[in-house]
Amino acid sequence: PANPEFVSSHFSDTFAGTHNIFIADNVAFIASLSGFSNRQGEGPFRIGLGTWMVDISDPANTRDIGVIEQEDGNPIPTVHDLTVIDNRAYLAGWNSGFWLVDFENLDNPSELSYTVVGNQTYRSFPDASTQQDTAHTHNVWPSEDGNLVWTTDEIVGEGVRLFDVSDLEDIKPLGIFRLATDAIPHNVVTDGKFAYVSHYRDGLYVLEFEELQVPVEVPHFDPGPSSDCPSYPFCRTFGVFVQDNYVLLGDMTNGLIILEKGGKLRSEPEPETETEPETDA
Repeated sequence: PANPEFVSSHFSDTFAGTHNIFIADNVAFIASLSGFSNRQGEGPFRIGLGTWMVDISDPANTRDIGVIEQEDGNPIPTVHDLTVIDNRAYLAGWNSGFWLVDFENLDNPSELSYTVVGNQTYRSFPDASTQQDTAHTHNVWPSEDGNLVWTTDEIVGEGVRLFDVSDLEDIKPLGIFRLATDAIPHNVVTDGKFAYVSHYRDGLYVLEFEELQVPVEVPHFDPGPSSDCPSYPFCRTFGVFVQDNYVLLGDMTNGLIILEKGGKLRSEPEPETETEPETDA
């Protein structure tokens, strides 16, 4: 890790920029809804605001596979972020809500196939600056069993939403966790029965959920003052990642913060502290 070796780069003039990437087996999924273009002078949002797939089975010779399409042949639009777990892709479609796509042969991209199995649009809280109340689905993450889905909407005053996707013909909203009207959730990931939310200026929130129940706040971690925040309220806790008993936060003001889980958040019980036996001395 201290001496990484460059293998290759992938450039395509078919999609406009890369906002985020998720790797599943031998396929790289690219969410290309981005404020940047890959050709100078042609401005943002030029073409290809969907999810593009790249064959990385040979890392030195990557290959475009194409865009994820709906049944009518049109690309799934405005995809901002995505998660791929257990051969199912969860696409955050910004103002088109979230999408669920089931894949086959991710290990062999030459025989790749997929089926769009679900889409959910919803009304968000009105954006105070525009008075629009369409969804702004920023990221999406499933529960461990795949029956629940969490979303965040990256607009002022929005919340973290929980959906029941156990019946793809009848996706149901279950609850919402919402802070102050000027707060902004950014990313959510799940670990067991807990959802970890990077909530910009408000730090890290951990929500506990059981099957078909409304989320309940467990702990909250505040990384400290955000005085150096020229883009307020878009500042501080940006990204969150969970690995075993550690939680990593990418904080725009305070850098990389590594937390250790305690109590019921731990994936294994905390070791008991050994005590010295009592003596008469």
